[in-house]
Amino acid sequence: MQYLSLVTIAFVLLSGTLKAHNAVISGRVINTVNSEPVAFATLQLEPSGFVITSDAFGNFRFSGLQEGGFQLLVSRVGFEAQTLAVRADEIHPVLTFIRMRPTDIILKEVAVTSLKKPEENRITALDFDLRPVKTSQDLLRNVPGLFIAQHAGGGKAEQLFLRGFDIDHGTDVSISVDGMPVNMVSHAHGQGYADLHWVIPETVESFSFGKGPYYAGIGDFGTAGFVGFKTIDNPAESMVKVEAGSFNSYRAVSLLKIPLKNPDLQSGYLAGEFQHSDGPFEQPQGFRRYNVFGKVNRWLNPLNRIQLSASWFQSSWSASGQVPLRAVQQGLISRFGSLDPTEGGRTSRMNANVQLQSSLPNGSYWKNQLFLSNYSFDLFSNFTFFLEDTINGDQIRQKENRTIAGYNSVVTHETHLGSAALTVQAGGGIRYDMIDDNRLQRAVSRQPLNSFISRGDIKQLNTFAWVKNDLTVSKEFVISGALRYDNIQYQYMDHLDKGTTSTAAVQRISPKLNIYYQPSPLFRIFLNTGTGFHSNDARAAVASGGDNVMPGAYGADLGTSLFLGDRAIVTFALWTLHLDQEFVYVGDAGIVEASGATVRHGLDVAVRWQLLPWLYFDQDINYSYARSKVGETGAGQAYIPLAPSITSIGGLTVRTKKKWSGAF
Repeated sequence: MQYLSLVTIAFVLLSGTLKAHNAVISGRVINTVNSEPVAFATLQLEPSGFVITSDAFGNFRFSGLQEGGFQLLVSRVGFEAQTLAVRADEIHPVLTFIRMRPTDIILKEVAVTSLKKPEENRITALDFDLRPVKTSQDLLRNVPGLFIAQHAGGGKAEQLFLRGFDIDHGTDVSISVDGMPVNMVSHAHGQGYADLHWVIPETVESFSFGKGPYYAGIGDFGTAGFVGFKTIDNPAESMVKVEAGSFNSYRAVSLLKIPLKNPDLQSGYLAGEFQHSDGPFEQPQGFRRYNVFGKVNRWLNPLNRIQLSASWFQSSWSASGQVPLRAVQQGLISRFGSLDPTEGGRTSRMNANVQLQSSLPNGSYWKNQLFLSNYSFDLFSNFTFFLEDTINGDQIRQKENRTIAGYNSVVTHETHLGSAALTVQAGGGIRYDMIDDNRLQRAVSRQPLNSFISRGDIKQLNTFAWVKNDLTVSKEFVISGALRYDNIQYQYMDHLDKGTTSTAAVQRISPKLNIYYQPSPLFRIFLNTGTGFHSNDARAAVASGGDNVMPGAYGADLGTSLFLGDRAIVTFALWTLHLDQEFVYVGDAGIVEASGATVRHGLDVAVRWQLLPWLYFDQDINYSYARSKVGETGAGQAYIPLAPSITSIGGLTVRTKKKWSGAF
C-alpha cells in the first residue's frame, strides 16, 4: 500500500498541474419532456475519441481541440441516442443544446458509456428503471450483491449484508440521499445506523453505487461500498396511489406538482406518504409511518441553479421481538406469539437541504451544499428476556436526540493534457453531530428504570478534503488517481461520571488508483485499488485516547464486462479487502468488541439479458471468503460470525411499450 500511495500522489500532482488551451465544444443536454438537465449522459467526440459525461446541470465541455468539424455521439440509458455534427472554435465557441427524448430501454445502449463510471452502475441503472419499487428497502435491493433483513417490527433500519460483511445497520456501507448522510455516527443502537425510511421511494429518480474503498468522494463507512440516492427534480406529472393488503396493511402516496410561473426556470413538487400495518403476529404491530417531502428548483441565471428541499418523517411500532424455538416447542407461546409484547419504539427525522450548482466562466462546474437534520430515536428491546434479571426482565431502552449540520463543496474542471482528456475534481466539507442524552438504560414494559448502563452527550466533527484526476489517455484507456484526507474529533460528556468530558482526535490519508481499459466495444477490463476506513463509536474512541479507532481498509478489484451481441452483458469481478481491525460498538450491551484484523476475498458475477424487446432477465451471484486473522503473526484464521458466503438474486421483468410492467 506504500507503493500505491506514492504512485497515486505522483499521478495526482503531475496531472493536476498541466493545462491546455485550444478550441472548445461545450453545451447542455436537456430532457425534451420536462426541460430538466440530463445528468451523466455519455458524449463521445469523433474522430478525436474523447469521451466525457455531462454534469448534474447536463453541461459538457470538450477543450484542447483543433478548430474544425466533429461528430458527437450522445447516449444515456432510457433515452434515444443521437449523433450530430458540431464545430470546435477557439475564438467564438457556440453553446450546443442537445435535447434527448425518453424512450423504451434497450440493453445495447448500456454499452455506450464513459469508462470512468463505476462498472456495475451501467447495468444497475437498467435495473432501477425496470424493477418495481414499493418501499425504501427495495431501493437498496437494486445494488448487486447487497441483501437486507428486517427485524423488530419494521420501524428499525434494515440489517445489511454485502461482500462478506454483516454490516449490521450500516457500519461498512456509506448511504446518502441528495448528498445528505443517512449513516449515524455514535448511534444509540449501533455505529453507522442507517435508517432510510424517511425517503419516499416514488421520489427517487436514480442512484449510484460502488463496491470497495475506491471512491474519493466517499469517506467514513465506505469500506464495503457506498450507495447514493438522488430524488426527482421535476416530475413529469402528479400522481396519487393507494395500496392495501393483508394484516390490516395499507399505504397512500401522493406526488403533486406545484404550479409555478416560468416553468422553464423553476419547478417544484410536494410528496406525502402514510403507511400502516398490524403484521401477522398475535400482538398487533400497530406500525405507522408518516412522510412529507418537498423540493423546489430555480435557475437564478443561465449559470447558477439553486435547489431547496425539506422533509419530515415519523414512525412508531410494536415488535414481536425474539421468538425462541424452545418456547414454541414447550407450548409457552405460538409461532406468532411473543414473550415480551411491549417491545417497539418511535423515531423521527427532519431535514433541510440547500444546493447551489454553478457553471464557472472557464467551463468548470461548482457544487455547494448546506444541510441540517434533526433526529430522535427511542427503542425498547429485550434480547435475553429474564437471563440477567429474573424479576423485572432484561428489557433495555436506547434513546438519543441529535442535530446534524454539514457542508459539501466539489469543483469539477475538464481540460486536456496534450491529446488526453483530463478531468480534475477537488472537494471538501464538514459534518458536525451534536447528540444529546445518548442513553442505554433498563426498562420494564416500556417504563424506564433509574438504572443506566451508559448515558452522556456526544459531539463529533469530521472535516475532509480530496482531489481526483481522471486522465483519458485514449478512448480505450483511462487512469484515475485520488487522495483523500479525513480528520475526526470526538468529545464525550459522561453523565454517569459527574459530567466528566473526554476528547480524542484521529486522522487518515486514503489514496486511490483505478485503471479502465476497453480494447474493443464488446470487452472492458477494470482494476480498482484503494484504501478507506470506518470510524468507531465516540465512547470507544475517547476510552482508548484515539489509539487504533480509525483502522484502515485496503482493497482491490479486478474485473471485466463482456457484451454478448446487442442484448446481453456479463460482468465478472475478483476482489479482496483487508481490514486492520474490526471494532464494533455493541449498543445493546454498551460495550466495545474488537474482533481483530480480517481478510475477505470474493467473486461477483452479474448477467443482464434482454430476451425479447419487452422481456428482461437479470441474475447476480456473489461469493465471499471471510476470515479473521488470529494472533499477531496471522498464523491462524477463524470464521467471521454472520458473514455470508454465497448470495444471489435474479428475476424476470416485463415492460411493454404501453408501460405495462411486472416482475418475478
